[in-house]
Amino acid sequence: MVGEDGITGLKLGHDFPGNVHLRIQRELLELRNRGVILVVLSKNNEADAREAFNSLPDMLLKWDDFAVRKVNWNHKHENLREASRELGLGLDSFAFLDDSDYEREQMRQFLPEVLILNESSDPLHTVRLLWETDAFDSLTVTEEDLLRHRDYTVRAARDVEAHQGDLEAFLKSLEMEATIEEIGSSNIDRALAMIGRTNQFNLTTRRHTRAQLQAMLEAPGSIALACRGWFDPANR
Repeated sequence: MVGEDGITGLKLGHDFPGNVHLRIQRELLELRNRGVILVVLSKNNEADAREAFNSLPDMLLKWDDFAVRKVNWNHKHENLREASRELGLGLDSFAFLDDSDYEREQMRQFLPEVLILNESSDPLHTVRLLWETDAFDSLTVTEEDLLRHRDYTVRAARDVEAHQGDLEAFLKSLEMEATIEEIGSSNIDRALAMIGRTNQFNLTTRRHTRAQLQAMLEAPGSIALACRGWFDPANR
C-alpha cells in the first residue's frame, strides 16, 4: 500500500517479485487496449496513489488508463457499486482482482454478482489466471471496442461533475441517438461481440459462433435487428 510503504517501497521492477507485478500490469493494459474498461479501487490517499501511477518509471499502467478511479477509505464494494452507477453498467459486468483475502471475501458477500477473479494473493497465481480466464474473451475486437475506454471515461466524468447522481439529467445531457438497423456484413461482428460478451446483452447465456449467427440470419422468416445508441463525447 502506498500510504504505508511509500512509493520507494512498492515492489515493481525487473527482479522478482517486481517483474511479476509488471507482467500483471502488462496483461491489464492489453485488456484495456482490447476494450475492457479498467476501474481502480484503492484504500489510499488519492494524491499518493496518483503520484505512484504517474511518477514511477517502471509503471506500465497510468492514472488515465482507468475509466473510473475510486481512491479513498470507503469499502471497496461501496466504491464498486458507485463506479457501476457512474458507468451505467450492471454489477454482473465487473470482475474483481485484489491481493487481499479480506477484500475479496467482502466483495463476494456484499456484491455476489461480481466475478472474483483470483483466490490467492500470490502474484504468480494472478498472472496465470489472467492468461487462462475466459471472462474477457471476444471473438472479434471492433473499432467501438477500441474507443470504449474514452467513451466510458467521458460518461463517468459527466455523471460525477455535472449531475451528482441525477440520472435523468445525466441521460438528457448525453443527447443520445438510437438507430434500428438490420444485421448484415457491416455490423455482424459487433452483434456477435454483444451476444457473446456478458449476460447484459444475452439473457439466455447461450454463446454463438459467427457461423451459427450467420445461419440464424439466413433462416427463412428470420428478422435480425440491432439497436445502436451513441453520443458525441465532444459535446461534453
